Amino acid sequence: MPKAGRRRSAVWACFTENTASGKRRVLCLFCHHDLVANPIRMVRHIVRQCPNADEHHKKICREYQALTVPARRRPVVGGQATEAAKSADALELESARVHSDASAPPTE
Repeated sequence: MPKAGRRRSAVWACFTENTASGKRRVLCLFCHHDLVANPIRMVRHIVRQCPNADEHHKKICREYQALTVPARRRPVVGGQATEAAKSADALELESARVHSDASAPPTE
């Protein structure tokens, strides 16, 4: 009978549980690095830090990372959002305002 609950992510294929510490920790199968059993951190380890991970497992982890980790927003600079951080509605309003200012007669 299968276990109930959530399925484990693909990154668990690269790790084994480290029960010696008594906490939720895992060991990397490639470099034997001990880290917290957090799939996001486990993926980061395989993609960025593990010197011995093969390209197949790195590719799997990169795909998982693209699906689960949200894209970072650009920071607000000088109190105003950068162009990439503005929403589509804000850009549309800004362009409409520029066009209406250009068509208005000059005031004195």
